[in-house]
Amino acid sequence: MALQKGVAQTLVSGITQEEVHKIARLANLKIPVEAVGNMVETLSDVLSHITALREVDTENVKPTSHPITSGNVFRADEVKEIFDRDKILKNAPTPDGNYFSVPRVIE
Repeated sequence: MALQKGVAQTLVSGITQEEVHKIARLANLKIPVEAVGNMVETLSDVLSHITALREVDTENVKPTSHPITSGNVFRADEVKEIFDRDKILKNAPTPDGNYFSVPRVIE
């Protein structure tokens, strides 16, 4: 995958305080001044890991979306009567036909 020149340069050289401020502004984050140095170090470490991953030869690796192969584990969607409606509605304080009648909560 080809990277834009600025992105490739950032991956090699790390990130600057100005870039941290720009990222924070774009993400609408307020980073305290005393935390900027730590963010530079943390983000530079992340970019170093990305650089290391880009160097891994994946030419003969089959793309996957999940490392474990599994099939559909859900049951078929079948309509079936599992409760006796009349029996359940007998427990309702104020049934309304085949439904529960409840007090209005939104005016």
